[in-house]
Amino acid sequence: MKKSLVALAFGTLALGIAEFVMMAILPYVAGDLHVSIATAGHLISAYALGGAQGTLNAAANTPIAFPSFVAQPAASVTQNAGTFTLVTPGTYLVTAVLNPPPSSALATDAVLRANGTPISSTQTRIANGDNAASYTLQTLVTSTGATTVSLTASGALALTGTTPEDTLASITFLRIG
Repeated sequence: MKKSLVALAFGTLALGIAEFVMMAILPYVAGDLHVSIATAGHLISAYALGGAQGTLNAAANTPIAFPSFVAQPAASVTQNAGTFTLVTPGTYLVTAVLNPPPSSALATDAVLRANGTPISSTQTRIANGDNAASYTLQTLVTSTGATTVSLTASGALALTGTTPEDTLASITFLRIG
């Protein structure tokens, strides 16, 4: 058997596991977040629905604008040029995912910000070095009804997917309390 076929088989297995493992651990995620399994299940839909496809451009240290995003409940978050306002008071699980294509060769830092202040626990070094990679930034944010959240990068981003359907970035907001 050819080594390339074995590598393709293992790669397909890894992608399948990565995509479907959330369903297997959903009860544990719900327990950790202190929400029902049905509410935690919105995380699966949110990841699939909210994203920037095709191209993503952002200047250094400015909020990254997303053409679409997912919030649960639906009207609890608004966006203006990459700055999201959590208009419904509560605690939100905020998840941002960056999927730079292998050809991008990035070397920058990404961070989620609340009211303009970096959330240090979310600072992530993005250095894919011509390799396919996915970076997840996640935090809990408590809002009184006017808290803003944004995703910024220390360097300029100019990402173009291999196909127009490539999801380069996604951001989701799940109100859990």
